[in-house]
Amino acid sequence: MEEQNNDFLTPAERASLNSDEGNRAYVVEKSVSTKTERPTIVTALCGYFFVSWVLSIINTAGIMFTYPDAKVSFNLSGFSLTGIFAAIFSLLVIVSILGYWFMKKWSVYLYCALVVISIIITLFTFKAVTFFFVSSLLIPAAVVWVGFKNLDKMA
Repeated sequence: MEEQNNDFLTPAERASLNSDEGNRAYVVEKSVSTKTERPTIVTALCGYFFVSWVLSIINTAGIMFTYPDAKVSFNLSGFSLTGIFAAIFSLLVIVSILGYWFMKKWSVYLYCALVVISIIITLFTFKAVTFFFVSSLLIPAAVVWVGFKNLDKMA
C-alpha cells in the first residue's frame, strides 16, 4: 500500500487517520490558487480612485439638484461632444482601475494610454505647461509606475 502524505491534513483529519477508522481511504487535494495577491500599494491607489469617483458622482448629483439651470442635466439636447467624451473617458478610467483591482495587465496599458491622451488633449487645449498641470500628473505617474512595477504579478 502506498504511504499517504499527511502534510496537507488538518489536525482533526490526522487524528481520524490514527484512530480505529484508519482503514478508510482519504483523498485530500491541495488547493492551488491562480489568483495573485494584490500588493498594498495597488489596493491603496484603487481605494483612492473608487472614493474619488463616488465623491465626484455625489458632487455632480448635488450640482444637478441644487442648480437646475446648470448645464449639467439629463436633457439630451444639452449634452455637448466634450461632455460625452468626458463621460466615456471617466468610465474608461474606472474600468482600468477595476482592472488594477483584479490585477489584470490590460489595465496598466489602458490607464497609460488614457494618461497619454489626457496629456495630449490638455497641451492642445491650453497650449501651456503650468505648475498646476505638472503637479496634476503626479498621481497618474504614480499609478503608471506602480502598474509597470507590478506587471509581472498580473494576469
